[in-house]
Amino acid sequence: MKQPFNIWMMTCVGLLFSVSTGWAAVGCDLNDPDRDVARLFPGSSGYKTVYVSIDKKGGEPLLKEIEARLGDKFQGLFETADVPYTIYEIYRDVEKIGYIHGVNQKGQFGGIQVFLTLDLSGVVKNLYFQKLTSKAATALRSPEFGRQFEGLSLTDFYPYITDPGYGRRVGGYEPDLEALIPAFGGYPMVLNFGLASETTAHGVNRLSSVLASVTAHSILILEGTNDIWEGISLETTLFNLNQMIEKSRSSGLRPIIATLTPDERDGVKDLKQIPETYNPAIRQLARDQKIPLADLYAAVIDNWANLVSEDGLHPNAEGYQTIAQKWFMAMLQRRGP
Repeated sequence: MKQPFNIWMMTCVGLLFSVSTGWAAVGCDLNDPDRDVARLFPGSSGYKTVYVSIDKKGGEPLLKEIEARLGDKFQGLFETADVPYTIYEIYRDVEKIGYIHGVNQKGQFGGIQVFLTLDLSGVVKNLYFQKLTSKAATALRSPEFGRQFEGLSLTDFYPYITDPGYGRRVGGYEPDLEALIPAFGGYPMVLNFGLASETTAHGVNRLSSVLASVTAHSILILEGTNDIWEGISLETTLFNLNQMIEKSRSSGLRPIIATLTPDERDGVKDLKQIPETYNPAIRQLARDQKIPLADLYAAVIDNWANLVSEDGLHPNAEGYQTIAQKWFMAMLQRRGP
């Protein structure tokens, strides 16, 4: 029997979002769409209600793909392929400007009907609770709680956590990379161990426990961008990355390191000095350590305007495909650049 071909990721990613698998979440309708759409999308002039189901969108193959990405099986009365989900397409005159989508879920802490308003790229504009029976309802309805979601991309909420200690992304580049890995043989599984806002110092400190948790073939290291925000020196960042490489080797894993991807947000590009300072140093580290390098920056920079989402930081679907291909090419390298 072939063994799983596991890849670990130590990447600085967005907010991790843990989801309980014990309760089914189903689609939800707005109580008063005419009123609610106008309030949630100021400036809109109309909407179209679309009913979507896995059964009609792709049937059994799509269901299996979704379950594979979630690392979980659909179960229960309302968690089936033919259950419809309501999506409101929002318009200003004839121009589509966004979406509203909600879920209805009952769990151990009460019932909830929650809606997200999204722009066309999937960036959150608003969070709206239509119903809350939880004892924490007052705190959850507070403006301060809702505002922390504004401006986030849906990719900030990956990975979908299925077991304590590790997660698998619902999106991002992991599914695309998993689709490429069977060229090595075995059953591919890309596990994401990234943490939000992590510095390389934090990454080094928790790496030993990560390495002891699951058997894997390789570890993909993409860290360093948060060090700049924290005022950590380039020398310290390189020292920490080197420590990650050494620890990974000592545990029998093949380390693969990546350059940092662009950050084109206003006021950030010049501060981070990603192409001028950090990426050349990471390339040299890969050469010194004779390990494979995934030059993600070089792979995306010439077409970054078409590969990045509207937040200027997270890649879009095409961008993630490009990144997955670059990781895969690095995995094919026998040694460093």
